[in-house]
Amino acid sequence: MKSEEYWNDAALRREIAVQTGTNYTGEEILKLYDEALSDIDTEIQKIKINFQKRFGIDNETAEYFLTQAQQEDNLKTLIKSLEYAPDEQARQDILAYIRRDGLSVRAYAARKERYEAVKAVIYARIKKVAVKEIEKLSERLQAVYKESYYGVIDDAAKQFDVGINFAILNENAINAAVSTKWHGKQFSQRIWDNTDRLATTAQNLVVKSFMSGEAWSKTADKLATTFQVEKYNATRLVHTEASHIHAMADLKAYEDIGAEQYRYLATLDYRTCERCQQWDNMVLPLSEAREGYNYPVLHPLCRCTTTIAVDLKNRRARDPLTGKNDIVDGSVTYQEWYNSLSDEQKTALKLSKRKDSNKTSDKLQHAKYVKVLGTKEVPRSFDKWQELKYNNSEKYNELKSLYRSKIAVANSEKRGIIKSEKRLSELGTFRKNIVSSADMSKEYKKAIKEKFSHGSTTAKKVFNKYVTKNAVADGKYINTPFFEPSTGKIYMNYANDLTNDRGSCVTYFHEHGHLIDCAMGNVSNDTKFFDKLSDDVDRYALKTGIQGNFKNKEELFNKISDNLNDMRKHSAVSDLLGALTEGEIQGIAGHNADYWNEKTIAMEAFAHMFEAQFDEVRYKEIKKVFPNALDYFENLLKEAV
Repeated sequence: MKSEEYWNDAALRREIAVQTGTNYTGEEILKLYDEALSDIDTEIQKIKINFQKRFGIDNETAEYFLTQAQQEDNLKTLIKSLEYAPDEQARQDILAYIRRDGLSVRAYAARKERYEAVKAVIYARIKKVAVKEIEKLSERLQAVYKESYYGVIDDAAKQFDVGINFAILNENAINAAVSTKWHGKQFSQRIWDNTDRLATTAQNLVVKSFMSGEAWSKTADKLATTFQVEKYNATRLVHTEASHIHAMADLKAYEDIGAEQYRYLATLDYRTCERCQQWDNMVLPLSEAREGYNYPVLHPLCRCTTTIAVDLKNRRARDPLTGKNDIVDGSVTYQEWYNSLSDEQKTALKLSKRKDSNKTSDKLQHAKYVKVLGTKEVPRSFDKWQELKYNNSEKYNELKSLYRSKIAVANSEKRGIIKSEKRLSELGTFRKNIVSSADMSKEYKKAIKEKFSHGSTTAKKVFNKYVTKNAVADGKYINTPFFEPSTGKIYMNYANDLTNDRGSCVTYFHEHGHLIDCAMGNVSNDTKFFDKLSDDVDRYALKTGIQGNFKNKEELFNKISDNLNDMRKHSAVSDLLGALTEGEIQGIAGHNADYWNEKTIAMEAFAHMFEAQFDEVRYKEIKKVFPNALDYFENLLKEAV
C-alpha cells in the first residue's frame, strides 16, 4: 500500500472509531434529557393538581404535594450541582436558588402563587442533567485523547516498520488537555450554559402556561419541542468536543514523534463543506497548525481529520519528555519494537486498536449474545469475549451464525411465521367464521388466508375475538374504502385489494383494524399513544438529522420526504409522518390535511399498525420510525386477549 493511501485509511479508521464510541455517549446523554422531561412532567402534574385543590378542594390531599421530602430532594440535587459548577458565577446562581424562600417549606406553603415551585423543580432537574452530562462527556473525551494519541504512535510504527520510543500519557496531562479552554470556554462551561438556557426557556414557558390557563397537554408538547432542540445542541456539542480532542491528541502525537508536516483530509464523504474542501489534501507545516483555520475542527460537527505527511524512517527527533534524541529508531522492525515494549506500553497501544474503540458496542453485543446463547456458548467474562471476537475469528463467526439463527427463530415465532397448533387453530377459526362472503373470489380468499396465517399470534387472536361474520357490508364498493362506526360495518372492494399496490389484502386488515379499535372501546383515543407517536417522530427526525448533518429542518424534512417513495413499504409511515408534522413531511401517500387531529392520527396509527401485524414488509418500516408507539399498540392487543 502506498504511504499516502495508508495514512488516509489509518486516519479515517481512527476518526470512525472515535465517532462510533462518541455515538454511544451521545445516546446516553439524550436519554438524560428524556428522563428529565418525563420527571418534570410528573412533578408539574403534581403541582398542577395542588393548584387546583388548594383553591377549595380537599386541602389535606393537596398538602401531600408540599411535603418536606419534596423540598429536600430539590435541595440535595442543587447541592450536588454545586460540585460541578464550572465557575463562581454558576455557583452563585445555584446558591441563589437554595437561599430563596422558594426552597423554604414554610414560605412555600404560605405563598399565594406556586410559580416559584415550578421554577425550582425545572431548574433542579435540568441541573441534574448538566452534572451527569459533564461526567459522561469528560469520561469520553479522556478516552478519545488516549485512543487518538496512541493510535498515531501505533500507525506510524507499523507504516514505517520502525520503533518509536514513547512515554505513557500522564493522567494530569490528559485532564489538562480535556479541560483546556477552547474558543474561550471549557466543555463543562458550554454544558452549563446550554442547560441554563434550557432551564430559563422551560421555566418561562410553563409559568406562562399556568398564568394563561393553557391546557397542560399543549404546554407539554411545547416543552417537549424545547427539549428536542436542546437534545440536538447536546449531540452537536458531544461530537464537536470529541473531534476537537481527537485533533489535539493527533497534533501532540505528531509533535512527539518529530513530524514537521501534516496532511489535511477533508473529503471523507460527499457532505464535506466548502470551508473544509479548500484545505483538502494540502500538506502544511506542523508549526503553523491553527485549529479553526487550517487544522480541524473548523466548525461545529466538523468531521475532517489529518495524517502524517513525512517519512520518519531516517529521522531523529528530540523526545519532549526525556530530552533524548532517540524517538524514532530505524534499526528495528515494527514487530521487534512491539515485542520489546513494556506491558504498560502495550496496554496503552491497545486503546487505539479496534477492540478498545468498540468497547461500548462490544459490551452491548456481549450482553445480547449471553442472553440468547447462554454462558455455555459465550464467555461470561467480557474481556474473554473480546479476546475471542478479535483473536479467534472462526469461533466468533460460528457464534454469530448461531445467534442470528436463534434470533430468526424467535422473531418468526413472535410474528407467527412458524406453524404451530395454535396457529392452525386460529387459522381454522378465521376460515370458518370470517371467510364466508359470496363477494370474494377464490383468489382473494386464498390471499387473505395466507396473509392471516403469517400474522402475529396476538393479532390473530384479537381478530377472531372481535370480528364476526358479515363485518364487510359491501365487498364491491367502488369508492374509497371505510369503516362505519355507527353500524360496525366495512365498505371496500375485494378485487381491488387483491392487486393493491400497498400489498395484497392490506385494505382488508387496515379496515378491520378500525373495526377492532371501535369494538375495544376506541382504545386508540389515548393521550399516551399519541404522545408516543409524537416522540417517535422527534427521535426519528433527530437521528436522521444527525446522520445526515442537514443545515436546517426544512432540508431534513425534504430528505425524509424524498425517501418515502415506495408505496408497498412506505404508505403507512408516509401517512402518519405527514399528519404528525402537519404536512412538513410529504411522502408517497397520505390523507388530506383537513382530516387530521389528535384523535384521527391515533386512530389511523392503530389501523396501520394492526394491518402491519400481517405484513412483514410494512411492519419493519413502522417499527423503524415508530418503535415506542408500536410497542404500546402491541401491549394494547395483548391486554385485549
